[in-house]
Formats: sequence, C-alpha cells, structure tokens
Amino acid sequence: MLGTATNNYMATMECILSASVSGIIYALFSGQPLNILSATGPMLILERILKTMCHDYGFNFLEFRLWIGIWVCVMLSVFVTFNLSFLVKYITRFTEDCFASLVALIFIFDAIREILHIRVVYPINYAPKIPLNYSCFCMISGIGNSHNKTVLTYNSTINYLLKAINLNETSRMACKDLGGRVTGPGCTTPEYYPDIFFFSVLLFIFTFFICMGLQEFRTSSFFPSKIRSTLGDFSVLIAIVTMSAWDAYLHLDTPKLQVPKEFKPTLPNERGWLIPFFGKNPLWTIPIAIVPAIIATILIFMDQQITAVIINRKEFKLKKKLGYHLDLFVLSVSILVQSMLGLPWFVAATVLALTHVNALNIMSENSAPGEKPKFEGILEQRVSALLMSILTGLSVLFTNVLGRTESQRVGHISTD
Repeated sequence: MLGTATNNYMATMECILSASVSGIIYALFSGQPLNILSATGPMLILERILKTMCHDYGFNFLEFRLWIGIWVCVMLSVFVTFNLSFLVKYITRFTEDCFASLVALIFIFDAIREILHIRVVYPINYAPKIPLNYSCFCMISGIGNSHNKTVLTYNSTINYLLKAINLNETSRMACKDLGGRVTGPGCTTPEYYPDIFFFSVLLFIFTFFICMGLQEFRTSSFFPSKIRSTLGDFSVLIAIVTMSAWDAYLHLDTPKLQVPKEFKPTLPNERGWLIPFFGKNPLWTIPIAIVPAIIATILIFMDQQITAVIINRKEFKLKKKLGYHLDLFVLSVSILVQSMLGLPWFVAATVLALTHVNALNIMSENSAPGEKPKFEGILEQRVSALLMSILTGLSVLFTNVLGRTESQRVGHISTD
C-alpha cells in the first residue's frame, strides 16, 4: 500500500529496514517497550498526501520529506521539554476506541481499493461469447512510394521484412519509431485476464476467514490451551503462508510484492540510502516544510500517545512506571533517522501493540478443577520487541520468498 501511495519511493524493502531500525532503537531506549512501531493508517494517508503535493508543485519528494522530518523531530523535542505529554490525561476511553477503529478502517478500505484495482490492470471480459478482434497493423508511408500495411522486423543490413501480421506491444513501439501509425479494428481491444482478478478475490477472502477462524479458535474447546493460543498468535502468518502456497501451486500471474533481489532501494536509479539535504529543491522549501511538519507532529503525537494510553491501562496490571516523555523523545530521534535514510515513519501501532501485550499475558497455574485460570499481569520486558525487530531486518535475506507473496494479502498484517 505504501509503495502504491509513494510510487515505490518507499516500498517493501524500505518498510522492512524502517521496521528493523526503528524497532531496535525503540526496544532498547523507550520507556514502554511493549509498544510495537509500525506503519499506521493515518501515516499512510499523510505519506500519500505529501507525495501528491510534491508531484503537483514539482518538489523532490524525499528531500522535502527529509526537512519535514527534521522539523517534526524539533517539535517533538519541544513537546518533551515542556512536558506536553500531560495532555494524554484528557484522552478518554471513547477516544481510544474511535482511534483504534479508524486505524483499522483505513487499512480495510485501502485493501479493498487495492483488490479492486486489479480489475483495472487485469480486465475481465463480461461478454465471452462475442469473438474478440485483435487485428492491428502498422501503416508506413514512403517505402517504395507506396503505403504498406506491415509489422517491421529490423536486421543488420537495415532491410525491413514486411509482413501483414498482428502487432504486439514491441511491434507497436517499433512502428512508431519508424514513423508509422497503428491502425485496425483491434488496436484498442484490451487483453483480458479472466482468472487473475477472481482468484485474487478468493485469496483475499480466504486469508481473512482463516485469520478470523484461528483467532476465534482461542476460545474453542478443541486441543489444549497452549495449542489454541499459539494458533491464535500466529493466525496472520498461517493465513498468508497458506494462501501464498496455494497461489504458487497454481502458477497464476497474480500481483506480487515488488522486492529487490539485492539489498538496495526499490528504485535504485532514483534514490540511495542517504537522502541529500540540499540540491534538488529550492532553499525556500525548507521553511515551507514547517507547515506540513506541524500537521505531521500533531498526527504522530496523537498516534503514539493514544496507543501508549491503551497499553498502559490499569486492566493490564503493569508494574513499571509510564514513559510518555521518554517514548516521545526516542520516537523523535527515530523519525529523524528514518527521514535521513528515506524510510517510512513508524509510530506505535495500536493493533500490533495490543497483540504483543496479549501474547505476554501471565495466567495463574494453580486453579481448582473446572476453574478458569486468572489473569495475573503482563511479562514486561524488552527482549520480544528487540528480537522481532532483528528478525524483521534479517528478512531481507529472504526476498525471493517475499516476492511470492501477493500484494493485497499483506494489508491484513496491520489490521488483524
């Protein structure tokens, strides 16, 4: 989704690296390491708006975004200096639930929009009984003082072999290069792919239902509680792996994640790993970047602190002190690093953080027969978040496997 929103300036490889870098920094130095940093719905919308604005005004996206990130880091540091995190006391349970629902809805609607976009790229023939006409020819004048209806193939002696056959895309380009024009009743007939869209919809639906089924399996009476809990914790992974295997078995050309085969940016010819501070945008864009930085700061502050409030609820029986100010400062440093490397901004993700906390539940072991185990608290530590970030970074070694994952199914990772 982020790759589509930013025209692949920040896609799969950048997201993996950002998750690893920001996750390691946050796990080591934050005050509440139970939070998990990730791309969220509001940040996805912000990145899309910034890319559209840079395209409309002719700005270099990554350089302009770098200065926005610098101003965001400064503003968040001011928030920390003046203890403005005290504003979280005005966040109510209603606000928390509305925000969590908003994040989920953004990803759900974006996933549906992406799956419907496949129908545009791979159109469907709604009248299969009508014969298709693909007759398309190249009309070239000036060869032998006559008009020839041809497709041209070029050889080393600069002779042209004239044949009246249908044109493919390569032949159409050759026709234009030679000053000809394509003509015929079948030049505008699209090529239909009846199986791609419908199979993608099936993968989309089955992934969702497998996830939901394994989540509900937690409360069933089948198998021991540890097996049910494990299946529920890994429901997203199981669903994606299962559907990817099905897709690979059928060998259909469904849309896949665009992952570089080497450790390099998704668009290596247009960007590197270090974004220059100057050179591609006018100097007056530096103060102009303050305006979107204010909006980004408010959004990041709300995104981060609302998630922190949810995680720090009394019902989780946390023993360690809260770390709102320290978390915000660590996040500001992380955003600065991500901006310099041209990586997406990752903030605390509500759904992932709650999943992390639920996986660390401590239940009573000694209970009377027939009595359900009681919740005793959360295993508060930094190791799980740190290991997740390290393993995420190591996943760049498995780009061939990631490239077999259909792009529309990845949207479920942040919403389930």
